[in-house]
Amino acid sequence: MNTRQILCFLQLAETKSFSAVAEKMFLSISTVSYQLRHFEEELGFPLFFRDQHSVTLTPAGAAYAEELRKIYDMHQDAIERAAQIYRESQTLTVGFTPEVILNCYPALLLNFQKCCPQIHLDSVPVTISSGCDPLRFKTVDMMFTYDCWVKNNPDYEFISLKQSQFYCVVNHEDPLAVKSEIEPQDLSGKTIIITTHNDQWIRDIVQEIDQCTENVNYLEIEYCNFAIGFVKANAGVSIFPYKTIPGEKNDVLFIPFNRKRKITLVLAWRKGELNEVGKAFIQLCQTKMKTIQF
Repeated sequence: MNTRQILCFLQLAETKSFSAVAEKMFLSISTVSYQLRHFEEELGFPLFFRDQHSVTLTPAGAAYAEELRKIYDMHQDAIERAAQIYRESQTLTVGFTPEVILNCYPALLLNFQKCCPQIHLDSVPVTISSGCDPLRFKTVDMMFTYDCWVKNNPDYEFISLKQSQFYCVVNHEDPLAVKSEIEPQDLSGKTIIITTHNDQWIRDIVQEIDQCTENVNYLEIEYCNFAIGFVKANAGVSIFPYKTIPGEKNDVLFIPFNRKRKITLVLAWRKGELNEVGKAFIQLCQTKMKTIQF
């Protein structure tokens, strides 16, 4: 008994036509007849009444067809579920914020594709806020973010990848450009350009500046590259948790901001949901991040 015989039998039980079964299964009528004859021989009882004009099920054949259809459908469902699990196990969805994609993610992506070409790495840009958490809503399997978002959340696990200090990004013509370090109080009277990601570190920085300064204006920009563009136009200063943005480092200055404040880039995932693909990606990140400068 094989799958072709089972399909021939179920199709014939449904259509009552050898020609219809042959057409649907891309077989000759004689092949269909041969398959069913051997199927009946293996079972030891006839499944059909045959004459020159019609094919009908025997009582035993009708009972067998009803039960076999249930089993066959369950078998097909099991195959599909198993195939879906396999496909999911070969895909990793990774979220990243804009600064990560600019500074380190391309190198990580290329290296992972070389090491694990059979794995599909799906990259998803994300925005993180109290009402929009891609990990919690299972939009992504893993996510590059900062420790301030995950370190106090018992539902997440993470590895630390890179610690960085903050930098104040200023135009060459800004009076702050002569400083070797910028403190929050130095920003009095300035326009500070911040991104609208609603990241925790942005809120912490704003709170710190407001406690130390007066007459500070904030200009919210959606993307970090746009913020840099405003700095290049000498429309204000900005603050970032990394030193360079590709293609911009010669146009603006990155001056250390409040050296006491640090931030750590992490790779996070939901607790208890780390599979083998995720482990491989973690291992790559731990190795390659040592050589990436930002």
